[in-house]
Amino acid sequence: MRLFESITLLSDRQSFEMFMGEVRDHLWFLMHFNHLEIDEHRIHYQENRGVRQRKNTVYPKRRLRKQFQDTASLLTYLDIKPYIIQSFEIQFTNGWKIKMLPFVSLIFYTNSQSDRDLLIQKCFQISGLHPVNIDSLKLNYTYLIRLPGSLELLSDFVLPDEFWTEDQLREWQMEQTKLDESGDEETGGPF
Repeated sequence: MRLFESITLLSDRQSFEMFMGEVRDHLWFLMHFNHLEIDEHRIHYQENRGVRQRKNTVYPKRRLRKQFQDTASLLTYLDIKPYIIQSFEIQFTNGWKIKMLPFVSLIFYTNSQSDRDLLIQKCFQISGLHPVNIDSLKLNYTYLIRLPGSLELLSDFVLPDEFWTEDQLREWQMEQTKLDESGDEETGGPF
């Protein structure tokens, strides 16, 4: 069992996404960022009382307004609350940011390519995996993480990200439309 299932380098060359499966079960991973001071956070949650909650009781989704200095105090607070985390975004004073995509992956935003590379190596080290050659990875391609730390290209399918311009996105969509029209279902997209 691995902590991280896959990695994708994003096109700004400073960010990357790591697929974790159930991210809510792995929020303990953020304790490794306890040395950084929290600038701000956006956490949306919904209360869940478990077996003590009536079937028809639905609590509203709310935003966590309480402020925290570090990830240890934030995670300690969340640990004692009966919350289901709907969305999670935390920004540190050094400019780094971590954002949870709903329940499946974390996106790490750093200030430079060297910061990104160091953070990737730290994630692999925390996971107990061997270091990886980041220079050999292509941007916007997803790589499966195999034990003991080797990477395998998931597919030759380029995934757009939030840093693409409208022109790049339009060009990518036109290319995908051409592939779909040609009947090439192998490379026509993930769906």
